[in-house]
Amino acid sequence: KDHPKKRGGGQKGHPPHLRKQFEAQDIQHTHHCSTNICPRCGAIRIIPSSTSSHLDQVELENRKVSITRYHRPFYRCTGCKRSFCAPLPKKVSPRCFGPRFEAMVTLMTGEYHLSKRQVSAMIKDLFELTISPSTVSNIEKRAHRALDKAYLLLKSYLKQASHKGVDETSWRDQGLNHYIWVASIEDAVCFSISRRRNRLAFHNFLGEAPYGMTTDRYSVYRSHKGPHQYCLAHILRDFQRIADRSGDEGEIGQELVFHLKEVFKLSKDNLLDLNEKHQRMRYRKRCLKRLLTEGLYYEESPRFMRFCERLLDDYDRLWTFLSHSELECHNNRSERDLRPLVLWRKKSFGTQSRLGQEFVERIASVCGTLKKRKQSLLSFLSKSFCASLFGEKFPSPLAY
Repeated sequence: KDHPKKRGGGQKGHPPHLRKQFEAQDIQHTHHCSTNICPRCGAIRIIPSSTSSHLDQVELENRKVSITRYHRPFYRCTGCKRSFCAPLPKKVSPRCFGPRFEAMVTLMTGEYHLSKRQVSAMIKDLFELTISPSTVSNIEKRAHRALDKAYLLLKSYLKQASHKGVDETSWRDQGLNHYIWVASIEDAVCFSISRRRNRLAFHNFLGEAPYGMTTDRYSVYRSHKGPHQYCLAHILRDFQRIADRSGDEGEIGQELVFHLKEVFKLSKDNLLDLNEKHQRMRYRKRCLKRLLTEGLYYEESPRFMRFCERLLDDYDRLWTFLSHSELECHNNRSERDLRPLVLWRKKSFGTQSRLGQEFVERIASVCGTLKKRKQSLLSFLSKSFCASLFGEKFPSPLAY
């Protein structure tokens, strides 16, 4: 029997997610309200109570930006006979826009995926400032240099991770097919864009060390020498397509779906003893293998026979997570990390240069890592721009 469709929004029994109250130091203005009449009956005999409520209202102020003019008089040297102007104060950017403003523009394009014209229009509406699309592009180039060390640090960190989720999807650059690779762990993520989707591109990204990883069943990953777990969520979708067919093939597919869903239920059950959980999973493992073996002899559907044969050839890779507890049985984390890049590709049609590719790699990796660690993106980008400008130590996304 079909279950009724679940309504969207907050669900009954789920804990509420309330907005945090502002601290006293965050309040800039305070207004005390009072009245001398009852709003219900109009009586004027009212008595003040000892209790009260408050409303914290957030509002935008007009043109909330700071514009500073630095007067730089010219001087003439009596020794070398050359003219020069007075230097700027220390830690003042020689550009028209300061580091924090450039960090905000970088966030608009790199994290929130606004086009350069949209960024220009938004700044015009919010701050009454005129900024051209080409200026936005120049800020992205400076962001590329400012995030270079942070990106290399993240790439090295992901290479050394003992286990990770790996995935890839298509990308476009100058109208040509490219591929964006992702390596994801609980507290960091790294992206790399490559012209190819082959074994060489995979090893160039993450090396050939025998780390543990969770992937889909793409053939390139079969060359990996370390512990390798196939994503069971992908396989569940394959089983569901088989279950939607008619005849004996569909009946086998329904049983495959049932047993694999039980595996997912067991993987989420934290009340069961670990030995008991593994024992039940091994039972499901035997049931799935028996059904796939039956599919090998289903001559009415050669396609189904080939699917069962391929899955049985790599059957142990469906259950690596039982012997390596650090690996997950699905690759959902990498899929979630890759999703914003997919939406960005659909909206922007990719990039137009190698510099654009590297900007995407850097901003997506840094912002994705900082979000996993619940850190401020604007603050980190501002510090990176300052370090690039004034020769300071570059911040590390892993130190937050």
